[in-house]
Amino acid sequence: MIPIHHEASRNSSLFPLDLQGPLIDGHVHFGDLGRIGDLERYVDQLGLDQLALLSLPLTGTSADRSDPAGRDPLVHWNPEVLGAKMYLERKLGKGNIHCFGCFDNRALINPNFPEPWNPAYQVETLYGAGFSGIKMWEGKPELQAALGINLDDPKLIDAYSRAGELGMPVLIHVADPVEFWNTRGVYGSPKGHIPAFEQLMEQTWALCRKASGTRFIFPHLLFLAHDLPRLGKLLDEFPLVSVDLAPGNYFFTALGGIENLNSHGGSQPRRAQEFFSAYSDRILFGTDSFFLPMDLPLLPGTSLGNNLERFIRLTHFLGTEDVGVSPYPGAGSAPLFRGLGLGKDVMNNIMGMNFGRVIPEKIEGKKDPRPYLDMFFSSIPESGKRKDEVFTIINLGYPKV
Repeated sequence: MIPIHHEASRNSSLFPLDLQGPLIDGHVHFGDLGRIGDLERYVDQLGLDQLALLSLPLTGTSADRSDPAGRDPLVHWNPEVLGAKMYLERKLGKGNIHCFGCFDNRALINPNFPEPWNPAYQVETLYGAGFSGIKMWEGKPELQAALGINLDDPKLIDAYSRAGELGMPVLIHVADPVEFWNTRGVYGSPKGHIPAFEQLMEQTWALCRKASGTRFIFPHLLFLAHDLPRLGKLLDEFPLVSVDLAPGNYFFTALGGIENLNSHGGSQPRRAQEFFSAYSDRILFGTDSFFLPMDLPLLPGTSLGNNLERFIRLTHFLGTEDVGVSPYPGAGSAPLFRGLGLGKDVMNNIMGMNFGRVIPEKIEGKKDPRPYLDMFFSSIPESGKRKDEVFTIINLGYPKV
């Protein structure tokens, strides 16, 4: 069985391959400065060379704490992500902490919001604040229904295009595991205007066509682990598109499922192995680790140990042929999977080299995020404590003004 260990490191015997290139986790969510110590230990124990910290858009989700007047005091975790970047770069001496910021979607929910929704302008403000890329959750079925906006909306196409001009990749969560739309699934019974899985796939192809000069990253293998030929067609048609491996746990059996411990090889692991080898320069490593408030209603609390387990499980799945038990509750009656045993060159690409091809090594110059943060917090009621926590860290990296 795949071993899980809470004290993993790059030099540990638990690490499956001696990688020659950089080790980069390109998909880590952060939203709680009280957990910055956990994040520091995560980077240190795993020996990460680079890290991508992702915000999340919260307006319209179950974490939206808007009052009756429609004022949302959270909106997103862009400030916390910027604070974590500053902290890690100072404390660990790492200059390649990348931030992916989210859009402010309050104008889509609150008709009385004073500013119109202009995501293309927001791309420019995020770039000016030092964000390396854009993170979108607006392809999440329930959030898309709440916001009433499709991924190929003309305003979003303008935003993608502007991001492409600035060299900022756009990482978009699209859909969920296809079985969520089954009769007994999360979306099995009618829930408002939840888009169908195929509608979300259509939006994906459309946005790639309409903003063909932009680098897109679709996490979770675009929830097409069950249909790798279709995913291959997307990658063939759009050379600037990549996918990441943030697993959401669903794809272990979809890619490497086996019937029993005596099953050696098998058609599923073999097909996945061929796909990963063929597209080894288009797949990014990412764990979907969460360093968020533990009492958040939107997502389950994830401890440091759980996040380290995610990393080790995924790394062993890619680099060994060990057998594991799927952590995904929808794995059904055959929850076992066998690792893909990818070769060293493929692993080097996936574990770090590809990230450098997709994202600029660092935003030009050292951009001061404080004007952006001042503007943001001025629109948030009673944001004093949150603002003070963020600026306490941010101000350490810049001369006082």
